[in-house]
Amino acid sequence: MTAEAEWIKQVKLYRDSDALNLLVQKYRPMIDNLYGQYFIEGFERSDWYQEAYSVCFVTCLNYDGSNGSKFGSFYKMRFTNHMIDLIRKESAAKRKANQQTTNIETVIRSGKLDKLKVSEDNSVEFISEIKKAIPKFSRLELIGFQIELGGISAETVRKKTKLEKRKLKRAIARCKSKLRKLEDQEED
Repeated sequence: MTAEAEWIKQVKLYRDSDALNLLVQKYRPMIDNLYGQYFIEGFERSDWYQEAYSVCFVTCLNYDGSNGSKFGSFYKMRFTNHMIDLIRKESAAKRKANQQTTNIETVIRSGKLDKLKVSEDNSVEFISEIKKAIPKFSRLELIGFQIELGGISAETVRKKTKLEKRKLKRAIARCKSKLRKLEDQEED
């Protein structure tokens, strides 16, 4: 019996974490290669390895080498499919979010700005006076406004513009402050 077969047996029968660790270490080049091929937003290398351990464990439980298949091929296929599923779920969530948003320029042109809602801690309903606030926004505040509307992600903005995270956060805060002032003036 090979060392790999013994490790698989140990994981399968005894839930041996040392044997699982040895298997994952053996397939580390494959795991790192896939890490370079696929990107999941917000996934760090440690998250990637956590998934690798999880999939390796389940692969050990399901592996049956009696039909001549190799564990490495089976593990690679299962791990690849698992990561693709995670990417699909992430993409579906993004599509859903994008389907529920509207480009601010389209909203302004349509004249439906009075009905616009921005999700914050609690939903803030904007009235027609918001049209007066938009020209007062700086370019960066307009970007922050679009982020708040969900039309663009902060991560995308930072990647495209190389803006520092704190500058973007301050612009969003200024944008919110101007909008709150508008709301307060409307109530007076």
